[in-house]
Amino acid sequence: MFGILKRYHINDSYRRSLLGTFVITVAQQKGGVGKTTLATQLASAFHCLSYHVAIIDVDPQQSMTRWHELRQKLDIHNPILLKGSAWQADSLIKKATQDHDIVLVDCPPRADAKVSVAFRASDIILLPCQPAAADVWALDDTLNFIQSHMDKVKIVMNRVPPRSKKSKLIIDALTKRHLPLCHHYLGNRTAFGDSMSEGLGVAEGRSCPAQDEIYQLAKELLRVA
Repeated sequence: MFGILKRYHINDSYRRSLLGTFVITVAQQKGGVGKTTLATQLASAFHCLSYHVAIIDVDPQQSMTRWHELRQKLDIHNPILLKGSAWQADSLIKKATQDHDIVLVDCPPRADAKVSVAFRASDIILLPCQPAAADVWALDDTLNFIQSHMDKVKIVMNRVPPRSKKSKLIIDALTKRHLPLCHHYLGNRTAFGDSMSEGLGVAEGRSCPAQDEIYQLAKELLRVA
């Protein structure tokens, strides 16, 4: 654990500097963008960085819950899980913040009044976006819906193919629009899906490019806390 902290330049005083519980809601109107994978990978990374983490599953698909059930079978009891409907997000977040440093909320793939409940109670609204036209269109629809919460929005590019000129053009176009893009992004790596299917995160395995990416993204988000 010390080696991980030293490698990513996070020390004890930095880890304890959160002012209250840090709430991150992962949302996107379009399904299939890697929303739950992103949420579980971040939860695993924050856990490995010695934070007390809670995850809240308000997505009817319950993929995060299934991931957590796999962890229970491995006798891994962090993060803790709360689940319910999107309408219950506010009360679930309040419950989770009592004993945890970081809370991650996995919302259903939609943009309506239900998910806005979680938005209001969040410090960051994290929107994953793949570098493809359909995903950018869905991102625009989501951004239009959450205009009143734009100060909380961070966009993370996900499943970015290596050395793809098309992906670079899309990311450059989003950057020119002055959208709140995260500096770090996640590549199109099988390690993310493989580790999730085992109830783990890449942060809990051997050093690999995917692990580097999730730790760098986690560290970037912590700077906002």
